[in-house]
Amino acid sequence: MGDDLSDERLREWVVSRYRDGYSVDAMRGILVGLGYNVVVVDELIETVIRECDVSAEEQSFRLRGMVKEVRAELGKWSIKEQFQKIEYVLAYPLNFIDEIREIDGANYSKAIVYVLLNICFYSFFKSVVGYVFGGSLLYFVVNVLYFVLLGAVSFAVSGYVVHWIIRKLGGKGSFWDTVQVFAYAWSVIVFAPLPYLWVLPAIYGVVSGIFNLSLVHKVNKKIAGIAVGVPLGVVTITGLILYVIVSV
Repeated sequence: MGDDLSDERLREWVVSRYRDGYSVDAMRGILVGLGYNVVVVDELIETVIRECDVSAEEQSFRLRGMVKEVRAELGKWSIKEQFQKIEYVLAYPLNFIDEIREIDGANYSKAIVYVLLNICFYSFFKSVVGYVFGGSLLYFVVNVLYFVLLGAVSFAVSGYVVHWIIRKLGGKGSFWDTVQVFAYAWSVIVFAPLPYLWVLPAIYGVVSGIFNLSLVHKVNKKIAGIAVGVPLGVVTITGLILYVIVSV
């Protein structure tokens, strides 16, 4: 089979199996069974493990740093500034990112604090609506926690998917550029508890997000629209299917 293990696909195979929990013996057995030289195989596996472990340590360090920065921003939070930013987003939907960056620069921690607090506002007021219309106090508390968790997970997953798509389509911005635009486009979530009227703010948020993503990623609005529209369409269709299934 030969001893040349410089093939990037083979290296990726070892990385993937290591991250999946394969032992060194298991990986060695598979590769040697395919005809690779055991000495060279061991060298490749050792290199991959060392690189993966260093990468994991770096990621852990970065995560701790990010958490520290977010906590620091929470300590400096101002309700006046929070609503001032909501006003900017509503007043400048086509280029709110320019207005926001005059205040925050490209500070991702401020963006994360901003969107998390808006999610909390949304969760609280939506739960209040349910409580006013006959829900119990326990139901109110559970609802707040549920909507905070749902909102945070939805923001993280949708932001990652949109960034991945727009980068594949030629976007030039960083992941944190996407996060910042997403965080402020989500300002409209504070209007979501309004019965039936939430659709208009939602459309406003989607459109403003598309325009501002096109600015930070230096792509045309069609590409930004595809990046936002594909995951949004999948979620919408899935939601409709589940609604029909539950309603039957």
